[in-house]
Amino acid sequence: MWLALLAFFYSLPPVAALLTGLRLLARGDRRGLLAVLLPLTGRHWLRLLRIAAPDDPRPLIPDRRGIALGPGGVRLEWEQFGPDDAPALLLSHGWSLTHDTWYYQKIALSDEYRVIVWDMRGTGRSSAPANRDYSWEALVADLAAVFDATDAGRHPAGCVLAGHSLGAMLLPLFARQYPDRMRRVRGLALLAGTDRPLLESMRGREWLVPLRRLLWQPLARLMAACPLPFGLYDWLTWQTGAVHFALMFGRHNDRGTRGQNDLVARRCAEFSMRAAALGGLSCLDYHVRAALSEIAVPVLLLTGDRDPNMPPETQRAMAALLPDAELVLLPGCGHLNLLECHAEVNARLHAFARRCLAPSPPILGEPEGT
Repeated sequence: MWLALLAFFYSLPPVAALLTGLRLLARGDRRGLLAVLLPLTGRHWLRLLRIAAPDDPRPLIPDRRGIALGPGGVRLEWEQFGPDDAPALLLSHGWSLTHDTWYYQKIALSDEYRVIVWDMRGTGRSSAPANRDYSWEALVADLAAVFDATDAGRHPAGCVLAGHSLGAMLLPLFARQYPDRMRRVRGLALLAGTDRPLLESMRGREWLVPLRRLLWQPLARLMAACPLPFGLYDWLTWQTGAVHFALMFGRHNDRGTRGQNDLVARRCAEFSMRAAALGGLSCLDYHVRAALSEIAVPVLLLTGDRDPNMPPETQRAMAALLPDAELVLLPGCGHLNLLECHAEVNARLHAFARRCLAPSPPILGEPEGT
């Protein structure tokens, strides 16, 4: 949410320049052409403020792909990287993004594990629900559908579920609502997750929370009802480079590379404004604190110490409620830790998966394989 707010404020000067240019052109003043072109090409030159890295995200060819059917017949596209006979890591992305944000994890973890990624309803290649249902119940049911379609828990060692941002918020709900499937889950990894409504988690919550009923909820409902004008402005925030600027200087991906920022900015621009609004309403009404003490598997909490959405104090409060939690703060890292700090995130996920998916030792006196 901080990214959207920052992009809006950063877009005001270039949009004002654009409107000024249009007025000049309407009067026949050719200087208006420059005032129009500069803002509309902003993303092309602002992106140059970051270097292009050799390992920047690029398209990957999966070893397997398929479709899972969620509630209401929503088609959920999933992809698999890695061998069929390996334990699975099922990864869920954050809101307004796609499974592409797991780029580095697909590469780093697929030698040893069956890495499964998927696009949530209304994102990427997955279809949008005809009934506009972006409730937590529907989103968690989608995760269960992908879990079943990929047979994620089929390996004798079980599987590990990981999620980033909203994807992390799904996992405690999944644990509570699907105890039968949790019997095959050996661990949960929450990257930049929270246990409370998003506004109550964010930095600046002292002024964000009082505006929930007065501003944020009505605004989200208006965006869902009339997405076109908001979608146009969202396109302008991308075209003018405001999203790139917010990513670079808004504690989301400050140390990120050109390719990382290009990926996130494009996915935000492509995201349905209606889906963004309805999913945002769900994030304003999220309560799992009481369920954390019931999670019986190890939980890894990974967050950047500069994350404005899910700051360290939120993670510490969650860790105190979980029976078996490991909290890791990533120094100098913002919200998009799976991109910005991908090397350390990969190492932590790898170590966690190895610990959770290690074969259980045989019971003393019992032959192995019984």
